[in-house]
Amino acid sequence: MTATHEFVRKVSHGKDTPTSIHLYLDEQILDLRRFCLTGKTVLGADKTFNLGPIFVTVTIFKHLGVVRTKTGGHPIFFGPLFLYNKSDYQAFFDFFGNLSVVLDDDFDNLIFGSDDEKAMHKAATRAFSGCNHVLCNERLKDDVTRFFRDKVGAEEKRRNSLLQMYGDLIKSTTEDEFDVKCAEILETCNDQPLARPYLVRFLETAKEKQWRKIPLIGNIWTNNNSESLNHVLKCKSGWKQQKIPKIIDQIYGVVKVQYKEITKAMVNLGPFHLAPGYGHFAIPINEWSKKSDSEKLQYLLNFSKFRLNKTKQTPRKHQSSTDNSLLTRLPSVGAGQKRGQKDRKRKHRTKKNEALKKNACI
Repeated sequence: MTATHEFVRKVSHGKDTPTSIHLYLDEQILDLRRFCLTGKTVLGADKTFNLGPIFVTVTIFKHLGVVRTKTGGHPIFFGPLFLYNKSDYQAFFDFFGNLSVVLDDDFDNLIFGSDDEKAMHKAATRAFSGCNHVLCNERLKDDVTRFFRDKVGAEEKRRNSLLQMYGDLIKSTTEDEFDVKCAEILETCNDQPLARPYLVRFLETAKEKQWRKIPLIGNIWTNNNSESLNHVLKCKSGWKQQKIPKIIDQIYGVVKVQYKEITKAMVNLGPFHLAPGYGHFAIPINEWSKKSDSEKLQYLLNFSKFRLNKTKQTPRKHQSSTDNSLLTRLPSVGAGQKRGQKDRKRKHRTKKNEALKKNACI
């Protein structure tokens, strides 16, 4: 399958090793290098179930090269995915270790986000040595709620009060403020010997894996985007379990559609448009249609390799249309001004300089 399908990059199977199938396109790897390895967006990961007789873990990132026309936000794109039959450290490390080799870069600026699945984040942090690991804030809240409901037997009112205190805690602006609020939370559990040790560990995790990462990310991080794309895959399958080849084809189709939308954005079509700094890749649709397949591939490759912080923009030249097929035209500097006009285009009268007055007298 790796020889016939561009999306299937590695298949592992053996007597003592778990089955693992790695899926990704070259474009996804290039996007991870320029967006995730530079620390501009989080590389999230989440495991999903019920797609078939195998687990599927997706990685996701925000594509910073385009924005949604309606909302102005960056769309969420699929990163590399893998299918596996045994959810353990060895399976996760096989995937993330191979991905680190393919990316072939250092990971000091990478921010890797996940739920609190120990096997996954242990494998990822080992494979991406030096990366920053952040835990989903919603899963942290779910964990503490579940513990106080199932282990402690706390009533709903007390659980909600604890969650409210945690919400204030995670918004702390200084470490001293964070520590003071931690002490206040621990005081509420002085009468519960079972809860206090758990809370101490929980608050340490929240501090290291969420609160300290907020300055890097810019906000409180959740893994909702990964779960949203998992939902997309389940909808694609009709909420029915599929055989592995069909799962691969369905995922491949969704990923290809995402990257086709980037091509549409370049010609001013579809739900996206090019983000600020990428506008010089805009191309009139009639010019795009005249390019050969190889020229189109090269143009898209140049876009995928472009890094905003390292490459200077080359503004497009002014263009005009003689057949009404060109969609864009850049305005010329000072368009609409009268000769000799210095102020705003409207309201103010034209001011002629002395040279013009002398010419008029002659």
